[in-house]
Amino acid sequence: MCTEAEWEQASRGPDNLDYGYGSEFEPRRCNTPWSDGQDWVRDGGAVPSGTFEDCHTPAGVHDMIGNVWEWTDGWYNEAAGWRVVRGGSWFQSVNFARSDGRYGRYLTATYSLDLISFRCCRSDALPQEEDRDFLSL
Repeated sequence: MCTEAEWEQASRGPDNLDYGYGSEFEPRRCNTPWSDGQDWVRDGGAVPSGTFEDCHTPAGVHDMIGNVWEWTDGWYNEAAGWRVVRGGSWFQSVNFARSDGRYGRYLTATYSLDLISFRCCRSDALPQEEDRDFLSL
């Protein structure tokens, strides 16, 4: 499962993009509410990854924005047991469908809903603190 930092880095990329694919919201590009003028609350739903062919980052990572929320290992409220989900979904406000979009109120680890899923991430190992000076020589 992705850390929040891994998830956001995968969505923003090196260009620090607000929406994964760019810096301006494009209503029809991803599976977000009302993305093509239809009422997603009535007619929408999650779709297989890649269905919205243009909804990808420059690195080719699909569906970082919209479609389904994605669990991370982050805490929204640790004392309450609420975990963080990222990226928005087909159902919630497009205000969440951003690289910095996050939510977690009432979402415990046992919470299940058809608009929440997860993504696997792998970070390259970072050098240990004592090795950093040696690596820069």
